[in-house]
Amino acid sequence: MSEFKMFHAPLVPADIFFNNLNNIGTHDTERILSELGNHLQKLDLAFAMMFIFPGVPCIYYGDEAGLTGGKDPENRKFFPWNTINQDIYDDCQKWISFRKKNALLTKGDVCFFYGPQLFGILRYSEDNYVALLINPGNYPTTVNGNLTFIADDTAMIKEVHQRFSDRTLKENSYLLITSEQKKKSIEKYRAITKK
Repeated sequence: MSEFKMFHAPLVPADIFFNNLNNIGTHDTERILSELGNHLQKLDLAFAMMFIFPGVPCIYYGDEAGLTGGKDPENRKFFPWNTINQDIYDDCQKWISFRKKNALLTKGDVCFFYGPQLFGILRYSEDNYVALLINPGNYPTTVNGNLTFIADDTAMIKEVHQRFSDRTLKENSYLLITSEQKKKSIEKYRAITKK
């Protein structure tokens, strides 16, 4: 049984966490892009977390198009059909596609980890994993073997830790690795350098 399930099982059944609605915007909140100061890289990191976390990701209409707005009623503008931000839309499509292709993201166990200026999410089953390491800071940081995993020290965690070690993440960027990529000797690295 995973650390996640063991920790929460006495209070709340694990299925509740896998079926919770994950969102970064609603009709009751200021638009996420406005909250992030129109910072597209940080918005992509927020979408990454929403799609990797346990639960059901939900995009509030317009967030995928770059809609901005403050408090109610500014957060309930009409959908910007003629001015969709294609970069944001493409980022959302990327995360939707990635989640659909990785069953671990719907029912896989979870382990959180962190390091100086870094936050990570490991979703896993007995033999497979998806791991996302985020640098939400405004300057680059290097993983120098200084990640702390909030779970038992298993062979899989050691492998994930080793694959992240000595990697530098640019500011507001992420590193995404999967066990499938390792099998193909391919890793995806995205240091966000948008226009």
